Parts: sequence; C-alpha cells; structure tokens
Amino acid sequence: MNGLVGGLFVVVTFVRVGFHLGLPSDVEQEIRRVPLETIAGLAGALIWGIYDVLRRFESVELSPVALHQVWLRMLVASVLAPILSKPFADPLKATVAFAVGAFPVKELLELVKGQARDRLKFSGSLQPAEQPTLHRLQGLSESMIERLLAEGFESAEHLATADPIKLLMRTNIEWKTILDLIDQAILLDYFPDNAELLRPCGIRGAIELATIQEDLDSEDNGARAQAQKLVLSIASVLKQDEACTRNAIRNAYEDVQVEFLWDLWGETADDDGEQTLMGPVSGGS
Repeated sequence: MNGLVGGLFVVVTFVRVGFHLGLPSDVEQEIRRVPLETIAGLAGALIWGIYDVLRRFESVELSPVALHQVWLRMLVASVLAPILSKPFADPLKATVAFAVGAFPVKELLELVKGQARDRLKFSGSLQPAEQPTLHRLQGLSESMIERLLAEGFESAEHLATADPIKLLMRTNIEWKTILDLIDQAILLDYFPDNAELLRPCGIRGAIELATIQEDLDSEDNGARAQAQKLVLSIASVLKQDEACTRNAIRNAYEDVQVEFLWDLWGETADDDGEQTLMGPVSGGS
C-alpha cells in the first residue's frame, strides 16, 4: 500500500509540474487540475510518515500498524489539506497544506469531527469525558505520551491498571521507566487532585506510600514513631483527616498492583546488583 500510494503521488507530482509520462492526454489533463495544496499535503504526509517510521525503527517499536499509517495519512492529508488551507492567503496555502500532513491521522479526524459538529450545530448526546492526565506524571514528554496514546493508554487510570510486561512488549519503553510510570499513576489514582504535593515528602509513587505501612507495623519503636510523624505530615500537606491518610496508606499497601510492582522492582534491583527492595510481608488479596 505504501508503494502504491507513494507511486501514485510521484506520478501525480511529475505530471503536475509538466512532465509527460506516456499517460493518456485526458488523464494528464485531469491530473494537472489537482490543486497544489493536495500535492503539498501528500508530500508532508509522506515525509513525516517516513520520519515516524525511522524513529520507531530506531527505538525498536516499528509495527505493521505504523507502516500502514503512512499511506493512510497520505490519503487523509490529500483530502483535508486543500480544505484546511483554503482560509489562508495564497502564498501560505502550500505551507499550511504541507503542515497538515505532519499531523497524525487521529488528530486530523478529531479536527474534522469538531469542525463538522460546529458547522452542523450537532448537539447529540456526547458522553462527558475526563480530561487527559498523563501529563501529570513525571518523565512523560510529548513523544512519550504519543507512544502511550498509540497503544490505547489515554489517561493515568489506564496506565495504573496496565500489565507492565505487556506494556514493555508493545512499546519497548525502558523497563524501569514503565515500572516508575505505573507506580506514579497508581498514586495519582489515590490522590487525583494533589499527588504532586507528596513529592517533596519523598513520595513519588504508590510504593513509597505503601512502605509507610511497613514502618507503622514495625516492631522498631523508632521506625513506628517516624512513620507516625510522616502520616501527620502527609495529612497536613493534603489537608485531610489523619484517618483518611492512614486508610489510603493501608489500601496502597494491600493493593495487588502495587505489590506486583514492588516485587518487580525488587527483581530489577537484584539484576543490577543493587540492594533488594523487599515486598510487603502481607499483601493484597
């Protein structure tokens, strides 16, 4: 499909600029009527598609879907580029059309849906949706978010319940990065409005939160006293009742996903020759 669509693009481009490729005269005449913006949109989609393929190949995450996205983007851009560039002045139309090809197909379709909904004054029963939350996780750059979105992870909630092993196989993201992101996402589930406030306390993820429960259950009086002070500090930072804070810590300690991540972190530490991070003594059901 990439060869077919790319070949048609080359033929259209050469005929459009005046070359004769032995095609019937009426066919060449029709091709020469193709708007310049369509050619620019096709060129943009092809170039940015090749760039995306090379980037994915370099990060070892090139899939058949990514290859099909190239020709699909070219077809979509060839239709939308003349439409979206029409409001601009003539000198800018080709540039805008070329830029349209750089957008992923999903974003282009969302743009078309939004425009159609506004023009048609469509007021159908749109279900309310949560705002994106992936950007609230540390370490998630724009390109990293795009990689997760491509795999269907559109929010921190989706990531919090993800299988880290399957996520590794699908995205080839660094193993420790996957564990850290899921760990942060779980903490964001517990404190959706103010999880970032816990970072100065040394709590970036749910595992750090769960370790407090270990100290609270410890036979070491010093460890218990320190953990109790930390509970009070967290409750103060979050401006919530101490009992609510203790309940969140206990639930994180008994969370099956947290326990699973905790064990995986311990195995990772062993593999690196570092100190093993012990998992919870008694854990989730």
